[in-house]
Amino acid sequence: MTQTNSLCLLKSSKSNEDSDVSSLILWLFGLIEVIMYDCGVPALQFVFAVICYLWILINFLINTRSGIIYFFSFNILALGIFNFWGKTDIISYWGLRLGGLSFNILFTVFLVGIVVMKKKGKHLLPSDKYSVFLYAFYFISLVTGISFSLLGNVFRDNLFSDILTFTPIIFYAILIKDLCRKDLLFIVKKVFSITIFALILAFLLNKKFEYSQELFIVGNTMSFLSPIGALILWKYYPKKDMFFYLVSILFLIGMEAYFACGKTIIMIAIIIIWLLSLNKKVKYLGLFTLFILFPLIINYLDYIAAQLDNKILAFKITQVTQVFMNPQLFSLAAEYSSMGNLIAEGMTLLQYYIENPCMLLTGQGMGAGIPDYFGFLEPFAGRAGYAEIDAARDNYFNLHIAPYKVLANGGLVLFVWYCKLLWDLFSRKTSIAFLAFLMLFLMFYVSKEFLLLTYCLLQLVAKNVDIKQTQKRK
Repeated sequence: MTQTNSLCLLKSSKSNEDSDVSSLILWLFGLIEVIMYDCGVPALQFVFAVICYLWILINFLINTRSGIIYFFSFNILALGIFNFWGKTDIISYWGLRLGGLSFNILFTVFLVGIVVMKKKGKHLLPSDKYSVFLYAFYFISLVTGISFSLLGNVFRDNLFSDILTFTPIIFYAILIKDLCRKDLLFIVKKVFSITIFALILAFLLNKKFEYSQELFIVGNTMSFLSPIGALILWKYYPKKDMFFYLVSILFLIGMEAYFACGKTIIMIAIIIIWLLSLNKKVKYLGLFTLFILFPLIINYLDYIAAQLDNKILAFKITQVTQVFMNPQLFSLAAEYSSMGNLIAEGMTLLQYYIENPCMLLTGQGMGAGIPDYFGFLEPFAGRAGYAEIDAARDNYFNLHIAPYKVLANGGLVLFVWYCKLLWDLFSRKTSIAFLAFLMLFLMFYVSKEFLLLTYCLLQLVAKNVDIKQTQKRK
């Protein structure tokens, strides 16, 4: 064996050892997060959070790539805002604060600063088409938002809120530049596996959060994609593992413990169409059959909803079925429900651009809000999705699905670009691209953790494209 071959084997062996250690640490973090949730010992939660950040920092200083992998993985695995909704003074990994500011964001800025200094400000950002869109969305909507704020058309607190939400795009882009496809795949695969077991552990330990007077097991950012991941990630795991993951998710849903929100139901509807589109031979026949059977499916879902004990889950299903059983937009928009709210927002945003056509091209930028033309949004103010001040101002800021947010902030130009990327992801017919599609379509703008997961998935798609193009050239 030559010296070169020996060195290669040593490096490979070292990489495997590092991967084993990283896996163990991530497993410990993901499961301890669940155990620590609402444990009643704040000091213990604080110590655990500090240890986690110290671990990331030490690894980052020794090996930048390793530290970033831990940081991204911990952020996605952490129990975030939805689990702590309505609670204050949280000192967990997610809720740790310094001087009233999120310690996680401050820590992100610190890591980014080191990377920028190491690279002397050069070659900092990925240049794939998904990243370019995110940069354009950020900077164009930022400039537009600041401009309209100075003119008095955008409220400054809403502008500041959007700046805090979307600025991590740039931070994560700088950090993710140091990761290769293998690193990103490791993060996504490992986090998905741990998430399934974390959900099971939460169920066994009765670790739950409250949503509209109903209790659901706590979950991390990846929990949102877990039902879909259990259906389509078979390529990346042994079959027996995937079978276990799928059975586990179905069990948790069947026990009405998993929080299946309205967007979960939308995802299931989309994945049926996506799965049918994978095979050209059955695509048109399958879609035609689905169209014929659709009324029966809707009626069956309505029947299932009536049998559920969990009123929130039953209500979510009923909201979706009513769209098709009673397709009268104004009646549906007037309902006090998530689906009614989505329809109402769409109608109100459309009316805004009808009355303000000069705004359609650019949107209002960050901080964009819309007036409640039809009176559909006001009932949600202060209780479900909007602040009370939104009603007082008649300017509703937090729109509840990503396409609305992109259209309101970025206008028609960025919206068309956004739709093109969505179609590109949907038509790639790979499981990772489909997960990226779902995140970009539904959740990327909701929190920094959802933004990070979306970006990891988008970068995986981009790096897969790069590999295929390189192989073609050869």
